[in-house]
Amino acid sequence: MDLFSSEEHLENQSIQLPNADITYYPNFISAEKATTLFRRLEKETPWQHDSIKIFGKTYMQPRLTALFGDAG
Repeated sequence: MDLFSSEEHLENQSIQLPNADITYYPNFISAEKATTLFRRLEKETPWQHDSIKIFGKTYMQPRLTALFGDAG
């Protein structure tokens, strides 16, 4: 997937936040392509549901996580 091969001008919006430079491209990717990529990410990522201990009591974290890194 080549994200930068298109010669067309993409409209963008600058979002003003303290200590941040953010440029938002609302039409960077089509809704159909975004849905396809999201479903692939959802299906192919090794998600896990971890627990956390707070003040001696164990709770399930309210999110799924995926860990990646080099061996070693």
